[in-house]
Amino acid sequence: MNRKHLGRQSVRFDFPPSILSYASVVGKKEGEGPLAAYFDQISTDTHFGQTTWEKAEALINVAHPDFREDLIKEAEKMHIWRRSNKI
Repeated sequence: MNRKHLGRQSVRFDFPPSILSYASVVGKKEGEGPLAAYFDQISTDTHFGQTTWEKAEALINVAHPDFREDLIKEAEKMHIWRRSNKI
C-alpha cells in the first residue's frame, strides 16, 4: 500500500481505506439511555465474562480513563479486585 505524506500527521493513500462493517456494543448505563435503540448490542456484564482480577485488570487498562474507576468498583463488588492491584 503506497502512501504520500502531506504533513507530519497527514497521509494520502493511493487506494483510500474503507469501512466494510461496524457495530456498537455498550454497557448497561448506555443501554438504559435515550439512544438505546441505536446500539447493536447492550451488555449487562460489566466485565464481559471476566472472572479473575487479571482479566478485569486487562479490561480496565484499555478502558477510557473516565470509566476506569467505575470498572474497578464493579470488580471490587465481585471480589476479583483489590486496591493493591496495579493498573
